[in-house]
Amino acid sequence: RERMRSGNDHPWMAPHDVFPCAGDDAWVAIGVESEAQWLALCLVIGRADLAGDRRFADGGDRHAHRRGQLEPIAEWTRSRTPLEAQTTLQAAGVAAGAALTALDLLSDPHVAARNGFNFVDVPGVGPAPYPRAAFTMSETPVPIEKAAPGFAEDNDYVFGTLLGMTAAEIAAFEAAGVTSRIPLGGH
Repeated sequence: RERMRSGNDHPWMAPHDVFPCAGDDAWVAIGVESEAQWLALCLVIGRADLAGDRRFADGGDRHAHRRGQLEPIAEWTRSRTPLEAQTTLQAAGVAAGAALTALDLLSDPHVAARNGFNFVDVPGVGPAPYPRAAFTMSETPVPIEKAAPGFAEDNDYVFGTLLGMTAAEIAAFEAAGVTSRIPLGGH
């Protein structure tokens, strides 16, 4: 069977969505998969009444009526930052994760503990963060040894050394517009 688009829905977990938080474009993802997590979520957000609501009596009922859970949860998340919501919910046993911006990732303790970035000296810039490979291998490290090349910086190496082209052939490519040493717009 072809799987159909489901957005943030899950086949049986509910709630299972992202919720708005305090701040600009700030979100936390929450996923509930058990009765204990549902009760904990209700207590954390100060809505014990939802735990006793017959529409949400068990996982199947919660899933069938999942749209009715969104606003009460969002009311609570809107008054917290994504990390505050994540920390509070996780402490209660509810699966939750802050949606982090690229800048947030640089200072995230979880990412830092796993050496998520290598800092590489970039000419004219200084040390800059480069994301580390998402995997590690004990006998085959994947180091980032240098910054990414600047525009056309490695043209001669690629065309001349790797492809064996002559200077005249490279010049012909440049004249034909196949490659360039100047970015479009001349900057």
